[in-house]
Amino acid sequence: MKDKQRTLSWTQLGSALAVVVSIIALLVSLYETRLMNKQYDLMMTQHKTSVWPHLSASLSSSISEEKKIRLTLTNKGIGPAMISEVNIFFKGTLITSYDQLNSIVASTLEEDAFLLGTDAFNEKVLSPEEKYDVMLLSFPSEKSSFLNVEDFTYQVCYCSVYQECWNLKQDNITPSDCGNH
Repeated sequence: MKDKQRTLSWTQLGSALAVVVSIIALLVSLYETRLMNKQYDLMMTQHKTSVWPHLSASLSSSISEEKKIRLTLTNKGIGPAMISEVNIFFKGTLITSYDQLNSIVASTLEEDAFLLGTDAFNEKVLSPEEKYDVMLLSFPSEKSSFLNVEDFTYQVCYCSVYQECWNLKQDNITPSDCGNH
């Protein structure tokens, strides 16, 4: 009777072997699932980087017959830049409209200046390599000492098509949630 309990029958051995093979198959399946998840994450990261926008801003001035101060945005990335917000500051004060900017410039220069801009710039989409003049001030060059490019600063919030957002402030780009309000 003791010998019967110690020996395994072919059926018991087959059952034990089936359980071991099943456990190994489960572990392999879990490992492959983990690898597939990592591969998916990598593919999504690569896909997102294939449509990253990269905005740069140029705040410049030039003098000829007239002095011009210009703020130009350029999308140097490989995907569209969805602009959600543009803020222009004059001597630290937020400009809420081009009418306000025009009146500040007119009072500073003591005469009117030509102003090109649009209050509807927010929510604009810039294609790769597209440039857009956000602001263009033009005034007589003899008044050039009254208004300088250093008087202006800017802050731009833009997002990718995947709602990854960045804040561009004086040529510094930082991740932001500015487009997700």
